Amino acid sequence: MKQEDFKTSFTVDTGAQRVFEAINNVSGWWSQNIEGSTAALNDEFLYHYHDVHRCRIKIELMETNRKVVWHVLENYFKFTKDEKEWTDTYIIFDIVEDGGTTTLNFTHQGLHPQVECYQLCHDAWTHYIQDSLRQLIVTGQGLATPKEEIAIQPQGEDQGSKDAGTKSIYHRLLIETPVEIVYKAITTAERTGRLVDSRYDCKTRGWQYTEIRVWSQLF
Repeated sequence: MKQEDFKTSFTVDTGAQRVFEAINNVSGWWSQNIEGSTAALNDEFLYHYHDVHRCRIKIELMETNRKVVWHVLENYFKFTKDEKEWTDTYIIFDIVEDGGTTTLNFTHQGLHPQVECYQLCHDAWTHYIQDSLRQLIVTGQGLATPKEEIAIQPQGEDQGSKDAGTKSIYHRLLIETPVEIVYKAITTAERTGRLVDSRYDCKTRGWQYTEIRVWSQLF
């Protein structure tokens, strides 16, 4: 049976050069937890998300304004039986310019429905490519995962003595949604003013659940 690799694509009203430059700005659309250069052929960089996922990637092909190929040299997943599931897979960005528009065709070669992480990785890549990378190209601002986790003081830990005259409310939820989608929803709420004077953190629980804790200050 033929294995169907994960693919997604989008078209933007801009030239190929802008798309190419955005792809190579990996910390601008994927994660700020990137160590190493991502700008040239044969560059190697490290990615990590807490203790849940880490990988080492090499840029194996870079054709200016046309194509970029990453080779996953090493990978670790905390939530799969095969911790090395992405190892020796290829992440491919094909750029096609046509007149005043450019189409990006993204393929993760080796990521298919038969592997354990497929659904989670499908949802995560869809968010990072369709939402974050596309937004970086169009607006100059992507939705990359932030570098540092927000520090939260546990509720009841002498909070009243430090914030005299204020009260706060604490919520804890377990959502059947990958952490990237939850983070996007929270940051969208912040930008639209729907989440005000609140502090939060998100943690992966298993392969598809996210625990979110929110502290909201009441006046």
